Amino acid sequence: MTASIDWYLSFPSDFMNQLSYCLDRAVTKSSKSDVTLFFRADDIGVPGRNFFRLLTLCMDFEVPMAFSMVPAWTTAARWEKIYKTAKKKANLWCWHQHGWRHANHELIGKKQEFGSSRSTEKLCNDIDRGRDKLESLLGNDFFPLFTPPWNRCDQRTLSHLSRKKYYAVSRFTNSTPKSLYELPDFFVNIDLHTRKEADPAQAWNNLLDDFASAFKYGYCGIMLHHQQMSAGAFSFLELLFSFVVHSKHIRLTSMDNLKASP
Repeated sequence: MTASIDWYLSFPSDFMNQLSYCLDRAVTKSSKSDVTLFFRADDIGVPGRNFFRLLTLCMDFEVPMAFSMVPAWTTAARWEKIYKTAKKKANLWCWHQHGWRHANHELIGKKQEFGSSRSTEKLCNDIDRGRDKLESLLGNDFFPLFTPPWNRCDQRTLSHLSRKKYYAVSRFTNSTPKSLYELPDFFVNIDLHTRKEADPAQAWNNLLDDFASAFKYGYCGIMLHHQQMSAGAFSFLELLFSFVVHSKHIRLTSMDNLKASP
């Protein structure tokens, strides 16, 4: 993983111009008149300086944000602290479920909270108690969408979410197993803060390629991790927000307004 401070200190001065060129080219070459774009911020529940900086930036630019809340981290006091600020722009937010306690249960392989190493009973119980807790604390502000930690889950998880009438699941693009027809996957395809390139210059080039592919597809889901954001990361995000809200080719939306899996 590239350290945030190294990654953002190498910000190319012409990146936003290149991003604009990618968008214009994608729209010109396709039959789509615009690109659907949304933001999702993960690992929410313990409000701190970075969280409130992100929240304020969203409010300043009127940018909708889907906040993935970890139920076990969320208490009445913490939610009250979050809501005191967030209620000023309540229409911008999609507060939804991020697993139960963001814990890895896999002994081998990639990290998962809802993977093959767990019994079906424990897996389903954690989903249910996570939803119960968030519904109890957030009331009507809770939206029944499920983002599994590390963007991974197994088929039993998808089936249970479908049975429980969740609106959608949200993972990373091309995740397996495929989601069910009754459970759209509002996937993200841009990762801003957990890139793995050792060379920051290459990371910027790859990020631009990711945006170009998303624009060409007509669908751009951007994943954030506020806990990993440096001052440089916030400066870049401010530029990105400005680009998004002023672009005539981007349809900025919230995840609770997405209607079907693209």
